[in-house]
Amino acid sequence: DKHGQYQLIEINPRFPAWIYLSVGVNRNLPLTLLKLALDQDIEPFPEPQTGILFIRYAIENIVPMADFESVVMSGGLSNLSQ
Repeated sequence: DKHGQYQLIEINPRFPAWIYLSVGVNRNLPLTLLKLALDQDIEPFPEPQTGILFIRYAIENIVPMADFESVVMSGGLSNLSQ
């Protein structure tokens, strides 16, 4: 600000998309954080499960509403829009 002081604008405490992977490898980070916040004892993590990976897959398409409705209502495209 004009006095040279920092101003807090936002705190964004969301976990990243891959956070679920931590549970999959025996590292429940959200639960551990909650226990820390509640001043509860934290047990050492067990050995991690190896050979596990996180895959996030998304496709963005622009499609006619009629095609989308066909997929939702009948499970497929009955007639393709031009």
